[in-house]
Amino acid sequence: MKTRIKSNTRTITREEAEALVNEIAHAENRRRFISATVDEKTLAIREKYAPDLDATAATIKANSALVQAWAEANPEEFGKKKSLVFAAGTIGFRTGTPKAKTRAGFTWSRVLEKLKALEWGFAFIRITEDVAKDEIIAAATQARLTPADLSQIGVDVVQDESFFIEPDLTSLNERITE
Repeated sequence: MKTRIKSNTRTITREEAEALVNEIAHAENRRRFISATVDEKTLAIREKYAPDLDATAATIKANSALVQAWAEANPEEFGKKKSLVFAAGTIGFRTGTPKAKTRAGFTWSRVLEKLKALEWGFAFIRITEDVAKDEIIAAATQARLTPADLSQIGVDVVQDESFFIEPDLTSLNERITE
């Protein structure tokens, strides 16, 4: 069952609005203090365990390299399989997905030029079409596109307005200490 939260739409006075912004500023300061405390404690824990984590990672890396070297030197151990099961785990080789890679001395721009020069090359050239939204916005704001033009293509250029509250935390701190 969904719970609906009804928004509070009662009318308040300017003084009440100012009091609420003051309360928001206090809450934001409290949130910042709590976040700083969490960050400080997290950093202390990370620093405490960093040497152990680094040593463990180094052990894993070194041992993995030795096991991979052994596997590459002993393909007969795998038989026709790509993996080998040990008591503590499985090792093996995975075939990755195919990918296109340029040869030495080639860039993708050069490959594109070569494809354009070949009769069959256009089958391997992708041409993408996309609406230039930035150009539509620029044309509409410069009145090169009229509202009728925009209506004809099914586009509206809109700007949303959103409400914000930016608590002045520095002056609040000064008011708290006074």
